[in-house]
Amino acid sequence: MVGAKSDPLESNGLFAGLKVLNQLPIKLRESDAVSTEVKLQPTIPILCSDLQSECSETVLPIEIRIPYVSKQQLCNSGKRLEFVAELDRTPCRLEINVANWNKTHSFKIAPVIDGVYDGDTYTRVSLQTGEFITHPAWSDYILPDIPVLVMDTDVSVEGKICMSNNDPHMRTFDGNPYECQFGGEFVLYKHTKLPIQVHVFFKTCNRGLAYCNCAVSVMSGGDVFIVDTCKPGSGVDQITAKRPMRAGLLGCEEGQLRVESQNGGKHFKIRPGAKDFNNTVGLCGTLNNDRYDDFLTRYGQIDRVTRYPRRFVLSWRVQPRDSIYNGPPPSQSNAPNQSPRSNYCRCAKESNDANSVEQCGYEENIAKCPGDGSFSSGEQQKCRRRRAADKHDQGHDDVLETRVFEFDIDHRVPEPSWKNNWTNNTAREFCEEFVANTSTGKSCESVAGADFTNSIKGCVEDIYLTGSTEWAPAALQAVKSSCLGELEKNTTFWVTNNETGEVSLPEEMEAVMCPNECSGHGQCSNGTCNCEETFAGEDCSVDIYAAPIIYYLPGDGLCKTRSRPCARSPVYGGTFLDNKNLTCKVEIQEIQVMVEAQQAARKTEIVIPAEFVHFEEVLCLLPNLRRQKRSNQCTLPPMYRYGISVSNNNATFSNATYLMKYDDKCLLCNSNDAKNCKLKTDICTIDCGCYADGEENVADKCSICNITYSNSTWYRRIGFCLINGKCYTQCQLGPSGKVCYPNTSVHDWTAPEDCAHDISDDSNVHRIESDDYNGCCKQAGVEHFSCFDCNQHSTSSYKAHFLQAR
Repeated sequence: MVGAKSDPLESNGLFAGLKVLNQLPIKLRESDAVSTEVKLQPTIPILCSDLQSECSETVLPIEIRIPYVSKQQLCNSGKRLEFVAELDRTPCRLEINVANWNKTHSFKIAPVIDGVYDGDTYTRVSLQTGEFITHPAWSDYILPDIPVLVMDTDVSVEGKICMSNNDPHMRTFDGNPYECQFGGEFVLYKHTKLPIQVHVFFKTCNRGLAYCNCAVSVMSGGDVFIVDTCKPGSGVDQITAKRPMRAGLLGCEEGQLRVESQNGGKHFKIRPGAKDFNNTVGLCGTLNNDRYDDFLTRYGQIDRVTRYPRRFVLSWRVQPRDSIYNGPPPSQSNAPNQSPRSNYCRCAKESNDANSVEQCGYEENIAKCPGDGSFSSGEQQKCRRRRAADKHDQGHDDVLETRVFEFDIDHRVPEPSWKNNWTNNTAREFCEEFVANTSTGKSCESVAGADFTNSIKGCVEDIYLTGSTEWAPAALQAVKSSCLGELEKNTTFWVTNNETGEVSLPEEMEAVMCPNECSGHGQCSNGTCNCEETFAGEDCSVDIYAAPIIYYLPGDGLCKTRSRPCARSPVYGGTFLDNKNLTCKVEIQEIQVMVEAQQAARKTEIVIPAEFVHFEEVLCLLPNLRRQKRSNQCTLPPMYRYGISVSNNNATFSNATYLMKYDDKCLLCNSNDAKNCKLKTDICTIDCGCYADGEENVADKCSICNITYSNSTWYRRIGFCLINGKCYTQCQLGPSGKVCYPNTSVHDWTAPEDCAHDISDDSNVHRIESDDYNGCCKQAGVEHFSCFDCNQHSTSSYKAHFLQAR
């Protein structure tokens, strides 16, 4: 029919913008081993301006934002991130090149490891383009939020903990208790997919009746952190002299390891995360909810579950080449490269919040409270300074001792027996009553994950081994560890403050968070010990009026200024308190060094603040005295002898320990007493300075220290020219074809004829055949120093060169 209209036909809709290709919502599991890729594709071209002739380098910037989620956590803030972005280049930003607009573009996101049983969480990714002046349609374009579901998998490790307690009583992740009465370094935990492992160190204790924990070392990539209280020596004959705890980073390659705090001790525990499930080996066993395969040896055999699994334990003893006692092991340098590190960014910045920042780093996918510091952050800085100084052959004062771990591999613990009237029944009664009557025992009674049974078994075993109750507190510590681990993860125990919205543990359970029951000298409040007036420390165990004790100083009290700056020194002792009254008293004695004798010139004493490192180490400054007007006497750099003592209250000071600071190029000191310091005999002392044999005179490079000739005057090298402040060997070619010829002039260039004439005379040339000089030619009568400059020409080629010049 003319003029009739057809039925309307509607075309398919076109989404104009950036399309998300993932199935929504995007699902993340806290245990995911790899990050999840978010894929985007523009559906319309990203065009250049008509005024641009070349736009292949133009990019469309897309800002990535991940909002905080309101969620309970044991912090001062009720907000946290559930996931972060993994970005290798520009933080929190994706760039699309105009030339590749129709390709798929992506970025990665990864769940935050929070270690809390808090259920699944819905959240989102927000994307917005930045200013794009070449085409306004793409400028400040806001995409629909991308929904993300983060699934909580921490519940898979609920109640799990691995422990090495005291002497040492062991417990695997899946709950098998056993004894480990062997010495050495052992792999406690090793992740089968990630470069993370923990080693423990056992040495004899209690007069050789048992083995005890004495150190733990954690390696993540190239980072190694150690807490070491092992004594020197081996077997039952260990040296009993005081040696301080060594705590710090021994390797700092990766920046992946964060240590929140450390307080030494003989009790080590590992609380697994969701990524550990089905991925652990070592003395902690295989974490998979199957107790019967826990005793998996290094060689792949599964031993039966027993209280004394000898073969399983010894299979995880570490060989010296794999030790991490002093840093990453030598064997690691030959190992295949680990997968590259991931750089995570917390893209929570709000566009209207000028104070918010974008944080990126290798550990940003690990939950932490806002503003939290960590013990390892300062140690990372020290470790990097040490590494930089070593790389450039420079010294540093960030001393961390290198030690030797010694143990007697043949020592066997004697067969124990009940002694001092103890029996199994009386020991069990004591242990049960001891734990039950503590605030920790009462608080943890209702916590299902608190392990009372195995802790009391360990207490009974200790009395069986020692005949005393001196190790009973270790059983209480084991209960506390298992209890606290569950309280920190299980949100059902938390209570909320109706006014602030913050969460905390119930008041009756806060005592679990305080160390050592506050030593009977304080009250636990909000997880912190409030100490009595005369006591201090985390556990109120330190009498603030008691003087600390200094054990020793590094380097046997000798500080060599050619090896390190010697501007400050570690002081080892204890117990030191981290407070404003921690001070060093430094007695300074300046000793002038004459060529012929020493002369004690000045002496003074100062009190200055100390820098707290840990409870058995502080840092004290080593100031020099102000320089006096120079006398007519010729003196070498002075020596300084420091008498150092430390106080926790700026009043009661420790014993003094002495340190000698000296120039080891000039002096040889055998002790920190100036009487035992003497000028070296293999140096020159010239013009109030000391020089090594063969060292050049800076003002005249043709003069050297030659102790065979004299140790008090410069030796003028024969056969050299000093021209324009630079030293040249005889017949060395200079500018414009002229040469150094000292027979004519030692300060000016000479025409090559005379030099070539001498070279043409074979009687005046001979060859050095030794390996040191590689057979290079030189003129007879010239010292060996010139031979380094002859460029290893043969006699014939040397002659040919100068004949041609002639």
